[in-house]
Amino acid sequence: MSKVRGRFAVSVVVASLFVAACSGSSNSDADTTNPADVAVTSAAAAATTVAAEVADTEAPEVTDTEAPAVTEAVEELTASDIGVTAEKISIAVAVADLEAVRAAGISLPETLTTDHLFRRMTVYSDRWNAQGGINGRQIEFVKVVWDPLDPTSFDALCAEATLDNELFTMINNNGLTATSMQCLVDTGMPILYGDVTTPELLETGLVMTTSAPATVNAVAGVQAWAATADVPAGSKIGVLASNSPLIKASGAAAAEA
Repeated sequence: MSKVRGRFAVSVVVASLFVAACSGSSNSDADTTNPADVAVTSAAAAATTVAAEVADTEAPEVTDTEAPAVTEAVEELTASDIGVTAEKISIAVAVADLEAVRAAGISLPETLTTDHLFRRMTVYSDRWNAQGGINGRQIEFVKVVWDPLDPTSFDALCAEATLDNELFTMINNNGLTATSMQCLVDTGMPILYGDVTTPELLETGLVMTTSAPATVNAVAGVQAWAATADVPAGSKIGVLASNSPLIKASGAAAAEA
């Protein structure tokens, strides 16, 4: 007999006895047969008969079965974009060439190296890859460098990121010039940036940054300074100029403010 039918039989017996007991009399001194006793006897007999009939009835065996597995359609990964293959996503990480800075005679802490700057990012990709990557693909960070003392090195960085390697996007905490970023966005490469940049670059939709545009920061800085400093009426204020598009735009916004 199956577990289901067996539990049903036991329930019938228990329910019958419970009903009968509730209807019985508590007068044990009566000499005559109490109708309630007859009811108890009849109920018990009926319950026994039902249990026997249930036990003798063959029922299909019920076994525990697992629900059918739901198979979800899995998209086949392919080479879907520049720097995106079926197995990995290649991303450039732009860092300053601190060894070149040391070679020029500028003192830096021993622990601050180009590889150290790069490692600040790879700790994330190591963690992501250990958890299966992103969208089923492993993340590959590719180091590209520029020399902070040589503005022309940004041209080499742009070439390395767009011509020498197939890379999906570039990450840079700070240091990239607006000129070098313009070179990158001209090829359609997205940039994840951690510093201020020009409104024109942000308007391309390819540059994403955690900071407000340089011109917005310039105006906010001037307003904060004017509100807290004792500036006599008629004072002349100088604004440092530069041929860098970023600083030039900031200087113009600050002068106007």
